[in-house]
Amino acid sequence: DRSRDVTVSVKEAGTYTVEVRGTNGSAPTSYEYQADANGQFTVPVTTTNANVAFVSVRRAGQPESLEGKYRIQSVATGQYLTLQSDTESGMTDDFVVLTTGEANAAVWTLEETAEGSYFVLNADKGMNVRFRGNGSNHIVASTKNDNPNQHWAFAKVGDGIYTLCNRNTGQYLDSLGQTAEASKLEQRPASGQTTQQWRLVPVS
Repeated sequence: DRSRDVTVSVKEAGTYTVEVRGTNGSAPTSYEYQADANGQFTVPVTTTNANVAFVSVRRAGQPESLEGKYRIQSVATGQYLTLQSDTESGMTDDFVVLTTGEANAAVWTLEETAEGSYFVLNADKGMNVRFRGNGSNHIVASTKNDNPNQHWAFAKVGDGIYTLCNRNTGQYLDSLGQTAEASKLEQRPASGQTTQQWRLVPVS
């Protein structure tokens, strides 16, 4: 075992839940702390048969983090978000389409941004979902950067079901109800329809 104390500094007063997770697959250890504004608290971190431990901190009242790997399924069609090479325009972006397949191209990693939205990164290529722009509403994936057109806000609308709103445009990821294999996706204004609802299916 290896142990050390980690000091956590926070800006806002409140109750904080801290989770310490090793890389050896063991169950995480959770702690709860009360902190003043601009305060600090110390977290004991012990690793057993692991070289690295991850420490996550969340203030009470904040939504649960969605970070992790998922298949992202359209509620309207049952198909999955999938990365497909762009063979039409010769651009470096790849299209994000709907398929029934379960290949690595249909696995996505959600990575939280500083403001609480998410990067949606393809687990196979590491490319991040964004809207294409330049007169096109199509959804594509390209090399990750911190442009807001690559940030997506997830809003829960049911058990494991979310809408995805682009932080740059305020429009929503929409399947358009298409059921053909490899149908392209677009961003559209909020409609309240199931074409804009997506189920997160965890991938171990």
